This record gives sequence, C-alpha cells and structure tokens, in this order.
Amino acid sequence: MNARQAILRAANSIEKYPDLFRFSSTDLPQPECGSPGCALGWIAFHASKSAMHQYREVLDISNSKIFYLRLHRLCGGFKWKRSATVCSSTLRLYANKYHPETNHIPASIRQIFKQPVLS
Repeated sequence: MNARQAILRAANSIEKYPDLFRFSSTDLPQPECGSPGCALGWIAFHASKSAMHQYREVLDISNSKIFYLRLHRLCGGFKWKRSATVCSSTLRLYANKYHPETNHIPASIRQIFKQPVLS
C-alpha cells in the first residue's frame, strides 16, 4: 500500500470511528478493542506497520513535526487535533497535496481492470 492509500484509509477510519481518534495517543489504534490512535497512528495502522514510529517510512518524512506543520498549514491552525471530522478532511487535503494520484485514472476505476474476467 502506498502513502496516499494509507492516508486516505486513515481519514476514512477517523471519520467512521471518531471516538477512536485521539491526538495524544502514541500507539497504533486497535479498533477491535476500542483503543484510540492519532492521525499518524492510523496511517501506520493502515500501512500494516507494527509500530507507530514507522509512519516515517510510509510518509517519507524524518519526523512528526514536518507532518504537523503541513497539516497546520492546510487546516489554517491546529483544529484538526481536536476534531475527528476536521482531521479526516485535512488528511485528504494532505494526501492530495503531498501524495497526489500519479495516474489520472482514479484508483477505483483502475481496480476494475485488475478483476479476473469470467468466461
């Protein structure tokens, strides 16, 4: 899974499970048992990483400050820290700006061509 997909899946999860989003969390979220995760934790979770700090290799950044500063600029402040709704929409902006779709055919359409053909 690439960074864009992990970010967008994280945004979807944060939107779907707002009670499991907590900026102050320092662990990967565990949706099945109700433990929360921060935005970086959700990204690492969806990228199938085993530890929170592995977000760096997913996003290709050296530290969380870069990520937070980018979200701050996209959101116009740190409102994304306190609201699952604002965080999920800001993550989508982040994905579009820093990890744009490399193929102009949307992933959902490209997926159709990967399906086996029935005879």
